[in-house]
Amino acid sequence: MGQLNYREDMVFYLLREHVDRDAINKIIKDFKEEDWIETGDFLKENALVPIFYDRLIELKLEHIPAEFLLRLKNLYLLNLQRNTMLERELFKVTDHLGTGNIPVIPLKGIILCRLLYNDIALRGTSYDLDLLIPYERLREAEEKLQEKGYSFADRPELIEYHHKFNKEIVFYKKSGNSEINLDLHWYIVDERLNDTCIRDFWMNAKEINLDGHKILIPSIEDLLFYLSLHAVNYGHFVVIKYLYDIHRIVKVYGKEINWSDLMRKARENNLAKSLFYSLSLSRDFFETPVSEEVLDAIRPHRIKELILMQWINKYNVLKRRQNIISSWIWISFVSPLLYTNTFFDYLELVVNRRFSPMDIYVELCSKGAEISLSNSFRKLSLNILKCFFTISCNERKVPVSSMAYISQNHSERNLSSKSNE
Repeated sequence: MGQLNYREDMVFYLLREHVDRDAINKIIKDFKEEDWIETGDFLKENALVPIFYDRLIELKLEHIPAEFLLRLKNLYLLNLQRNTMLERELFKVTDHLGTGNIPVIPLKGIILCRLLYNDIALRGTSYDLDLLIPYERLREAEEKLQEKGYSFADRPELIEYHHKFNKEIVFYKKSGNSEINLDLHWYIVDERLNDTCIRDFWMNAKEINLDGHKILIPSIEDLLFYLSLHAVNYGHFVVIKYLYDIHRIVKVYGKEINWSDLMRKARENNLAKSLFYSLSLSRDFFETPVSEEVLDAIRPHRIKELILMQWINKYNVLKRRQNIISSWIWISFVSPLLYTNTFFDYLELVVNRRFSPMDIYVELCSKGAEISLSNSFRKLSLNILKCFFTISCNERKVPVSSMAYISQNHSERNLSSKSNE
């Protein structure tokens, strides 16, 4: 294993597939109390406690302080309790939406415990569910959720605003002493995807049976693509728990992954660079078996790679993540390089990151929001700039007609498969 460059390397090493027990014992023998406390904090912050604790027990390592093990055990049991409740709630919600023939795909969260870990206890989660539904079934889905005791998290006058301009709407529900948040999505990521990608996400989904409940899940390639967009993105910089999810999906389904289809999808949506850094970091941290051929095929051009490498690197991920998340330079000027190929695409995204589109501004004014004079001047400047460069507003498109086709197609496929049975 060699000398640790970072304390966190011990965590990454332990979560790899091939671990030298003697080597890790030799390293942790020199850990001080401060090292164990900060390791526990790192595990908790990155939702890695359950899988790390499981590996510790499996390997029966020496020199592990009893206090550290007890802390992890308590967090492990708390996560198991939470996941049991969340899975039960997921089944209730999807079954209830199913009574209205509303197709729904669980995104990330609790469903990954079954798909990637084969154990509900081993993935860290929070008290929320993320569900994808077709946009034209949104009103019906909202009514169904309210029938199950969910309420809108926002004020009633903002609901229409979310429907028009956002990609999700948030519900909440009391459950004992806890509160479950349910994010209802009709779009899968912040960045713009072409209609074909969203249509294919639905078309490629397959139905599985979990404990007697019918659940739609994304294809392996779509799930890997989706997780990569959450692992490296402008809003959260780099999210280590999603890097480990990527490691798990490659480990579990590696032989089934159609890498050509995955790379094609990423290129068509100008998201190859996001996929590259997600796969590359997962390989660096966890030795995920991703071939050099795959990485070379989606590697950024040399100049972009040099710029992005100054930001997306191991030191920044481990030591400066919060600083970068709050950096206006990263959000406004560096991260757009992940999502664009041409100068004018880059300029469009930079402008839209700095200033809200005019239609959103007008909508906010109509809701009584206070907009300063300087903000009004920026809106005017934005319109002039957009007219000059013929840059369109970054309004999130919702492919309603294609969603309707997808829902119909899924129903036909399900009926066809049942008749064949």
